Amino acid sequence: MGRSRPFLMIIAGLLLAACAAAPAPAATPTPLGRVYTAPDGQLSFQYPSGWVVAGEPTQLQLANSPQALTATQPRPGQFQARITAGPIAARPGLSADATPRQVVESFVTAIRQGLDAPTFGEPTELAIGARAASRVEATSADGQAVLLAVDLGDGIYAIVSGVAAPGELAAFEPALRSVIETLVYALPQAAG
Repeated sequence: MGRSRPFLMIIAGLLLAACAAAPAPAATPTPLGRVYTAPDGQLSFQYPSGWVVAGEPTQLQLANSPQALTATQPRPGQFQARITAGPIAARPGLSADATPRQVVESFVTAIRQGLDAPTFGEPTELAIGARAASRVEATSADGQAVLLAVDLGDGIYAIVSGVAAPGELAAFEPALRSVIETLVYALPQAAG
């Protein structure tokens, strides 16, 4: 482990700072037996039974096991995602009318500035449920990752990353997309 930063930490660091790819698998229905609602009510989503959620409302972690949740790099069979949502205009260089592809490209540019940046594929546009999104896949010796920018409407975006062991991303991405389809974001209420 003489490299500068594990792959998972690069993706995690980018999302904290945010307040040629294989074709994406087709989203298949995944049973979502649990519901997460942030304490402030801003973000909620459904997720698979047996998975775990941790973190703060602005930076949530979702994993397929407690061990995956705390892993610094994915082991076989482990999957970890990070979810953040909010006004995209808060991100330098982006405006409320940014496209999903522009959002993904902004994050890829920031990640590429790291010393041990992963290799990225080309961003692609897609729909997750009825929502416009853009997706880019990244690989490193530590694993595979997907970064998704999902337009929730009115300049609000969900930025979602998922990380798996090499060759395992396709097994987990359909479940992640099912979770994304259920995302609900509510603007914070003004203090009165």
